[in-house]
Formats: sequence, C-alpha cells, structure tokens
Amino acid sequence: YLDYVEDIGTEVHVTNDEGYKFKSVDTFQKNFKLDTQNLTENIDVAMEQNNLVAGNMYWPKKMLQLFAKENEEETREALMLLFNEKIDISERINHTQAIFDELIIKRNKKLGETANSFISLRFLSLLLGFHFPDKYPAVKPREWNVFCKYIDDDFRIPNGTSTGERYKVLCTYIDALNMKIRVLPEIQKIKDALTRGLDFTDSNYNWMTQDVIYVTARII
Repeated sequence: YLDYVEDIGTEVHVTNDEGYKFKSVDTFQKNFKLDTQNLTENIDVAMEQNNLVAGNMYWPKKMLQLFAKENEEETREALMLLFNEKIDISERINHTQAIFDELIIKRNKKLGETANSFISLRFLSLLLGFHFPDKYPAVKPREWNVFCKYIDDDFRIPNGTSTGERYKVLCTYIDALNMKIRVLPEIQKIKDALTRGLDFTDSNYNWMTQDVIYVTARII
C-alpha cells in the first residue's frame, strides 16, 4: 500500500483515487438526521452520489430512497435498529436486512417486478461506517475476502453464515490491521492528506484501514 501511494503520489491518491470516500463520511456526518420529516430528501443530501452508493449494477441509495418514500416509517425504524448500540451488531445487521428483504418482496409483488434491494452487507456496513466512522468498518466483501485470504491461508466463511456473522468474522481481521497501521508515521501523513479540510479526521483509523485493504486487494 505504501509503495503504491508513494509511486503515484499522495496528492494523486487523495484527488483522483480515494479522497472522495473520506469526504462522503464528512458529508453524512454533517447532514444525516434520522428524525427528519422528509427522510427521502435527507438521504439524498447526506449521501454523496458516487460509487459507494451507486454504480452500473448497484443502486442501494436509490432503493433506500424509494423505500423511504413508499414506507417511510418502516425505513426509519430499520435504520434506527441498525444504529441501536444496545443490540449485538450481528443481530442488528441480520434484522435490518430482513426488514428490507421483506419490503422488496412486498414491493415486487405489488408492482409485478423482480427488483433487487441492493441492501446487503456491503451497503449495511457502509451505513454503519458513515454513522459511526470511528467504530464500525465499511466492507466490500469481494476485496475483503482477498485481503483475508492473503494474510490467512486457512480463511474461509462457511456457506450459510448469516450476514451479521460474516461481518463479525471480517472485523477480526480488519481490527488486527487497524492496530498495525495506526502507529506508522507514513500512514498518519496519508490520513492527514485524505482528511484535509474536513471535520471528519478518522481518529480511529477505520477508514484508513478500509483504504489499505481496498487498494491492496485491488493490486493483488
């Protein structure tokens, strides 16, 4: 990771590659209000439109807004559940996903469609990482599996493992890397550049850990 950033230059890494992720966290922190009167509109303002929430075959922000427009209270309650720190993280993720799975089933049945909600581990962990950036890592399962296999030949998540339990397994490896990089001066300098001008400073290095995993997995 450090060789890669040195090769392209820190400013290029910030401006052209990964800086938008840290800005997205900053924007969410400044704008998201779960008790807002218009949840659909707030989601649009709080979530910057980029590949974290939208892509060629990936539209979780759009679907979350549709759910909020058509089932505002159910959507609000689902997010309240996801962000409820009194409940085990695995249970929260599983229950929240189940709520959105049920909403998409009802919506598809009503409209005669076969739409995907796109609300799975990737997006649920992103919401956690946006809302609690110093506590919960956001994950992209494909890249994170590459990372885990790279450092542990025996890494494997059995088929049938729930979404919430998968997140817990991945976090074990993420936390280990976090402890390693947070004491490196070179990482500190990159983090300072990625958060320059933002209120969000990534004090616990959660999003820096995300950056290291994503970039390195992509290289591998």
